[in-house]
Amino acid sequence: MTGRIQPRGRGWIRPVVGAAALALLALTLVSAAPIWVAFLDAPQYPRGLTLYVHGDRIAGDVDEINGLNHYIGMRTLSPDVVPEMRLWPLAPLSSAVLVVLALALRGPPSVLARIGLWAVPLVVLLDIQRWLVVFGRDLDRDAALRLKPFVPLAIGPTKVWNFEIWAVPGPGLMILLLVALAVTIAARTSRLGRPPDGRRMTGLLATT
Repeated sequence: MTGRIQPRGRGWIRPVVGAAALALLALTLVSAAPIWVAFLDAPQYPRGLTLYVHGDRIAGDVDEINGLNHYIGMRTLSPDVVPEMRLWPLAPLSSAVLVVLALALRGPPSVLARIGLWAVPLVVLLDIQRWLVVFGRDLDRDAALRLKPFVPLAIGPTKVWNFEIWAVPGPGLMILLLVALAVTIAARTSRLGRPPDGRRMTGLLATT
């Protein structure tokens, strides 16, 4: 008596993960979730101040924070100052294209698409850090309060004067990272059980 052992089917992984990833990316466009969030804590503000950076706007305690920035000679926080904010929709849209390519293709093209998925949120985060460098180092010398140029961190704590600032990626950026992780795992998992030559693995059992 002979029989064949077939590997457990994993063909459902890529389409399911792909559909979920595309749904999450669509959610970032519809909900306009914040890309980056900063929490400011100081003795004179017991409840703290919060800044939410969206793709097309800045929300939260913007007026209060801009007033404080004016005293130390920092630029006004505004989408007009950061033109890249208007390009934010391209991040989830390009990620959606890369999701399809990463899960529809095999081999090096799929790997390159997955690398692109990770690159999108990292580039966004690096651009945020670049602008924080500009804001922190390009201070008006005629400001009421003279501070040494500083570099706020895009992630983590920064001490400025008597303020403790905590910065974290917002939900919009976290979704891009989650999508990149899920697609990477799905692409690798669906390959398990495939031999190097791409043929389905089979095993033979024989009993007498």
